[in-house]
Amino acid sequence: MKDIANFCTSPYYSDFTTPSYGDIINSFECESIFSEILGSYQGDELHFLKDKDGRYGILVFGYGSCSYCDALEGCSSVQDVKDLQESLFGSIEWGTKEETIERINGAEKRNAWTWHETGTKEFYLKILEYLSGVKND
Repeated sequence: MKDIANFCTSPYYSDFTTPSYGDIINSFECESIFSEILGSYQGDELHFLKDKDGRYGILVFGYGSCSYCDALEGCSSVQDVKDLQESLFGSIEWGTKEETIERINGAEKRNAWTWHETGTKEFYLKILEYLSGVKND
């Protein structure tokens, strides 16, 4: 993982600058296969990733419009951003192609709140479609 502290500075400001969620995702050094942002001033980000070892990852997290309802907006230091980076990375559901398909098709995923949110089910179905075209290793 890249040091997120590099994203917390700006040539235009002398103090701490909050990076974007995109900066944090990019710091994971994974391939972003595709992602969706569901919502406007508040909502969910969904990311389908692949790491250098060939594992697939699904990351789903919510965002808001103020420091009380958005973890990144609430960051006021580099350490806060590093903690968020670790938290987001730790919440990625990693697995092989088969494990990822099984996870999406499993009752736990289909009974989760995320399955019933507008756009989320389509995101998971898009993952299944993508993985159906991937040859087994």
